Amino acid sequence: MKRFKKLRAIKIAVLLIMNLLIIAMLASCKHDKDYFVTTEEYTEATNIETTEKENYEEKEDKTKTPSTTEASNYETGEDVSISDLKVQLENNNFNFDQTKTIEIQDQSSIYALINKFNSLSSSYVPSDLVYPDVPFSFSGNDQKRQMRKQAAQALERLFEAAKKDNIELAAVSGYRSFARQQTIYAGNVKRMGETEANKVSAKPGQSEHQSGLAMDVSSQSAGYNLVDSFGETNEGKWLSKNAHLYGFTIRYKKDKTDITKYSYEPWHIRYLGKELAGYLYENNLTLEEFYQE
Repeated sequence: MKRFKKLRAIKIAVLLIMNLLIIAMLASCKHDKDYFVTTEEYTEATNIETTEKENYEEKEDKTKTPSTTEASNYETGEDVSISDLKVQLENNNFNFDQTKTIEIQDQSSIYALINKFNSLSSSYVPSDLVYPDVPFSFSGNDQKRQMRKQAAQALERLFEAAKKDNIELAAVSGYRSFARQQTIYAGNVKRMGETEANKVSAKPGQSEHQSGLAMDVSSQSAGYNLVDSFGETNEGKWLSKNAHLYGFTIRYKKDKTDITKYSYEPWHIRYLGKELAGYLYENNLTLEEFYQE
């Protein structure tokens, strides 16, 4: 009997201690409630986290076509495949009806087809014109020293590469406003007549120079002039073989005058990005032919 009473007393003492411990734990939780989570709350929080993660992953998958990088590549013309580029350019409704001229929809696109049948508006001025750090055939800060930033940076790389190969190039004429082209065209018509002027000079709005993506290039060996013979100089030959590596194309080729509707201009380079410029070079295509493939 004494032994039973002793065991009962021990049991009561243990229960009392356990109750005191529970009370202490509850009091601690009241002061630290942010860390006290019930099983139900934990389950709910886990479910929310899982759902949010799934939603984020689903959203991320949707943005992969095109991704930010791909969209950027499309805009710069770098590291984008020709097949992807053609898909991106499907909605560029350029005109090939030679009985009319239309205004280009996306005038700031580096891929814009600018010719006698696809025109820039009289008010279009590129928003990112800069002065490329390359040698020019003249001094001063004339507007024709300018190019769009992306094209200017590519031109600098082109000139640097030429210099490493002991080729000295000189930039002659870049950006031209609509008004300036109007003056140039009118002068050519007065000097040589409209028929001949149309072979060598663009009407206002139809010049690639207005886009800020074109530059006329010459050399000392050609007297810094824009002449056919530049194509036969070492500098002209180098430019013809290497321009595409830096995103440029010789826009008006000798054997493509019936397509471009302009005379041969070995000095006129147009920025299109490395991928497209390389594709035109490898396949001996003009920009007109590319859009009609």
